Amino acid sequence: MAGAACASVLLYATGLIQNDLAGAARDARQRPDRPIPSGAVRRKTAAAVMWLLTGSALLVAAAANVMAAFILAVALLGLISLYNCVTSGLRVVRPVNMGLCRGASLLLGAAVVGGWPAVTHPLVLVAAATLTLYVASVTAIAANETAEVRVGWVRWAPAAALAAGLTAVMAVLLCAQIVAGRGVNFVALAVALGLSATAVAGAGLCGRKLVGLCSPELTARTVGMLVRRLVVVQAALAATAGAGGLWVAAGLLAAWLVAGLLARRLPSS
Repeated sequence: MAGAACASVLLYATGLIQNDLAGAARDARQRPDRPIPSGAVRRKTAAAVMWLLTGSALLVAAAANVMAAFILAVALLGLISLYNCVTSGLRVVRPVNMGLCRGASLLLGAAVVGGWPAVTHPLVLVAAATLTLYVASVTAIAANETAEVRVGWVRWAPAAALAAGLTAVMAVLLCAQIVAGRGVNFVALAVALGLSATAVAGAGLCGRKLVGLCSPELTARTVGMLVRRLVVVQAALAATAGAGGLWVAAGLLAAWLVAGLLARRLPSS
């Protein structure tokens, strides 16, 4: 699991740098204060670090000694590169591509635990789909970060995605437990439901902030809140695993609080 987490973080960092490299010309027009256009970081330096991160991510994924994990790491790298170099200018495809990156990251973790059988488990697939839809909807909102615009109905999409997805996760979880003949862990289920409700409500409150004509600053701040809300969603998913998952959920909630403090000085990504 440590290897999968490291590979995911390294690939995420790779994507951030690759995004800056691919969008340097656009950033020079719209956001000249970004690292590359401002001259704070040289293109060659950024590229060298990106390739170092890419190689490290694939090595760490290979070290997990699970073929499914390595294949998914390569697939995730492909989705990241596709987003940065091809679909970033496509209004409809772009959000879906970003959402698939997040869903593939969850599948990478599942692969380390149990190979392809874990990846294709209905509960894992529904959880991955939930994250995909949520991140896709947040990405669609983030497209308005550089201009004063009306966000419109899409501001409710993150809350709707979580409401539908997390409800499906709980339903699949209960069905799986009943079919397997195991007793339902009502404590874990109650915590998962509580965290799910918190995540949905938080996404809904973010949607309320984006009423009317929204400034780039308001949109960017709200998108940051939605990105951090993803940690609460992950805590809800972890809680479904029972006693061990509750400890993971507690750790994620602590990380969520830390992320909120860091967001006062650093971008949420």
